Amino acid sequence: MPFIDGRGRKASALVTIHLAVASFCFASGPAKAQSAPQPFVTHVQPVQAPAQQVVSAEPDLIAATIARTATLGGDENRTQFVAGLSKAVKVNIFTLADPYRVVVELPEVKFQLPQGLGKNGHGLVKSYRYGLFMAGKSRIVLEMIDASALLWRLELRGVDVGARWSALADAWEAHASSDNYAFNDVHAAMAFLRAGRPAALATLLDSQGRAMAREDDNAIFTSRVGHPVTRALMAFDAGLYAEAANTLRSVRNGAALFGGSHAQRDLLDLTLIEAARRLGDARLYAALSAERLVARPGSPWTLPVSAAA
Repeated sequence: MPFIDGRGRKASALVTIHLAVASFCFASGPAKAQSAPQPFVTHVQPVQAPAQQVVSAEPDLIAATIARTATLGGDENRTQFVAGLSKAVKVNIFTLADPYRVVVELPEVKFQLPQGLGKNGHGLVKSYRYGLFMAGKSRIVLEMIDASALLWRLELRGVDVGARWSALADAWEAHASSDNYAFNDVHAAMAFLRAGRPAALATLLDSQGRAMAREDDNAIFTSRVGHPVTRALMAFDAGLYAEAANTLRSVRNGAALFGGSHAQRDLLDLTLIEAARRLGDARLYAALSAERLVARPGSPWTLPVSAAA
């Protein structure tokens, strides 16, 4: 079926990018830009459709390549990004790290996409942006979710992630004492907890103490969200589900303070829901599940809790 935009115009070429957990999980934490893992992209498919499908009322744009549709589909195991173009073009795909990105490089494209498209992520993609990179060249940049968050999500669903936590913890250990970004601290803590690195975790907690003693923005982010969330994750990992649930409930509404995307902060809600389930608190579990069904009905992570609502 061809892609059709809101004005009834059809795309004559589709660029399809498949992103899979199998490759993405090997991404390390705060990797260097020059050592980005290859690839996040597992498949790229430009598809040429019959020429008569292209309909354009703008004579000055007939010779241009136009992007009128872009969608994200799939889930956190396998995510698909599809861009509908007015004609087939050659694309160059590469990845960058810190933060993790998949870059789709195309000849110059006129983007006629709905305003705000790409701000909300889906699956392995937390957001995407697009535009003219330089004369004759355009880019679509997919921002990927953090590897720690991905592995934690998978384990919440009972998926065996093998030894991947160990490699991730190795990458985070060099940053355990950084004390400069509360958001990173939480993701490093996940890796240290699941890889069994108590010394690295102790170093991280010390660095959070130093951060909270300063008078800067990160002191606020760490004291109000970063450190409590770290303690909640420690409680969850230790099987202290009541403590984890109480702490997460106290910070969840202010979690935006320490950064990250909606998809990344959603991990706190997923952990809270799972803590309530393991705790055996049927009332809290049902309430959180019902709340999630309303807030994120299309998320595949909502399906396991839908029966409780």
